[in-house]
Amino acid sequence: MWPASCRSWPSACSAIQLEGGFDVERAFEQVKLGFSHQDVGGVLVGSGDDAAVVRPAGAVSVTSVDAFVENVHFRLATTSLDDLGHKSMAAGLSDLAAMGADAGEAYLTVGLPDRLGERAVVELADGAAALAREHGAVICGGDLTRAAELFVVVTVVGYAASVAALATRAGARSSARARAGHAGPPRPTGRPG
Repeated sequence: MWPASCRSWPSACSAIQLEGGFDVERAFEQVKLGFSHQDVGGVLVGSGDDAAVVRPAGAVSVTSVDAFVENVHFRLATTSLDDLGHKSMAAGLSDLAAMGADAGEAYLTVGLPDRLGERAVVELADGAAALAREHGAVICGGDLTRAAELFVVVTVVGYAASVAALATRAGARSSARARAGHAGPPRPTGRPG
């Protein structure tokens, strides 16, 4: 699932076979092919070497984590795995964009039930990778585990020149009040609470 410099996802799992003949190593190899042309940006060492090492692209980093659990956030009867990969990556990237951070790295953790196999991992990764590439993010690691229900956790890291360059919720609320002609907290209405 990872660019050549990112090696595997993760190397510790590469020899594991999940029940039902699911070969993790073969799935990783298939997924890595999809990322082989992806620009690796500031990734110096991929997570196949225990942890990723990156060169920060800005003075501050911004991190977001989003989880999607089958039958809570999506249903496979109405959501393709490609769409799930896209949706999960979109959630993280939109958090970075909302704060004004440039996308950097992304990490995917997938809990895979026995009823799904290597094709599912590849399809999910393809959906996530397509959107990541479109927004300049590099998927460079993650984890895979067995689970009773399918789940996906996406962690994204973005960068900005400074905290002042970010649009935090507190800053956005202050800016909105300032634009509306109110400096500081809203004025009391004089009505009893």
